[in-house]
Amino acid sequence: VIRDFTARDLQMLIVAFAKARHVDSELLDSISVQAQRRIAQFNSESLVLMLRSMAFFSIKDDSLFTRVLVQLPRAILTFRPSDAIAMLNAYAAVQVYSVALIDLVTPFLLEKAPALTPSDWLSALRGYSAMGCKDATFLSAMSVHLEASKLSWSQLCSAIIDCSRLSFAGASASLAEVALVRLVKDRVVCPVDAIAEMYSALLL
Repeated sequence: VIRDFTARDLQMLIVAFAKARHVDSELLDSISVQAQRRIAQFNSESLVLMLRSMAFFSIKDDSLFTRVLVQLPRAILTFRPSDAIAMLNAYAAVQVYSVALIDLVTPFLLEKAPALTPSDWLSALRGYSAMGCKDATFLSAMSVHLEASKLSWSQLCSAIIDCSRLSFAGASASLAEVALVRLVKDRVVCPVDAIAEMYSALLL
């Protein structure tokens, strides 16, 4: 029956499984196979939701992720910034690193930079960090556009840790300075490991 499903049907099915936290390895494998056969039929939203759901189940199907990359130059033309960032994080979640993905996503994010929210920048940073990808172009743009003063305490800590993991000093020092000011002025309760990360960031 699943062979008769459309791309949209497949996406809706796996998203429903993810929401229900229902694991059926055999069925999930079948969804992946059918998704590969219909990869050109997915619109941008369905494609991203499919990959996010695969990542949710920690399904690292290299064939599916590779097929998506083949379609990505066409598909990314209709992406919203959140779609590109979600896709980046899906690849990062299953540790499928691809130079081709970075070569498409980074220019796209730079083009959309003025429209990215602080949360968008941090989510993208998390994707690059999880991949261990120190993309100088993205990090440089983030340093210019990300306003540290608009971040919450938890966002500051998260950004500092991700920058530290990438050994990126361009933004980590300014983030740490804002965090330390809040620590003193607002008397924020801060875990010891977060303080250690901030201290390391200032030393970069």
